Amino acid sequence: MDETTNGRATWVMTALDEFEKPLVAYAARLTRDVHAARDVVQEAFLRLCAEDRHRVEPHVKAWLYTVCRRLAIDELRKERRMDPAGEAVVEAAVEKRAGSGADPARAAETRDELSHVLRLMADLPENQ
Repeated sequence: MDETTNGRATWVMTALDEFEKPLVAYAARLTRDVHAARDVVQEAFLRLCAEDRHRVEPHVKAWLYTVCRRLAIDELRKERRMDPAGEAVVEAAVEKRAGSGADPARAAETRDELSHVLRLMADLPENQ
């Protein structure tokens, strides 16, 4: 291992020692899942390893928190797309809006509209 590789490894390990625990806590607040938070933080540090040290080093803390936040939001969006509860919400809303004896074509149109709205809402930032 040459001096550059050794210095880079030391830099990443120092950042890991200093920021891993607070980043996991931060990601856990965003994802509400400690296992997902650990995965997010691990991915953030993997990305740090691939970054140009001289570009990131002056603001490594901010960089890590930004990457961690983006990854956590991506994880939440992925979970929402896979969430079958969203379909139950659509069906309940269709039933309420159209009624049980409604025209099947109207019910299908309502279902499509509500599904579209839920997809658009899933793409919104978490704070909205």
